[in-house]
Amino acid sequence: MEKVHIVKVTFGARYKKDDILHAEGNITYKNENFLWIAKESRYGLGWEVEIYDNGKIAPKDADFLKAAISLSIDRNVVENQYKLMIE
Repeated sequence: MEKVHIVKVTFGARYKKDDILHAEGNITYKNENFLWIAKESRYGLGWEVEIYDNGKIAPKDADFLKAAISLSIDRNVVENQYKLMIE
């Protein structure tokens, strides 16, 4: 049976440090808020995203969440919601 979770990405700040773009914000997953930070890939191929979750997020879900965060940064969206369906 599939379970649907609403994921909310909040984009807090975007800034440049040492000639590399950085971003940070919060993500709500399973009714818990987590801090995330991201920095521009050195190769110009997206973002390196880290979510501070203390091991509460399953690795397969973390990949989806990191992709959602990267998409929000690229589109410069302040707040966005995604549906995560888990089997």
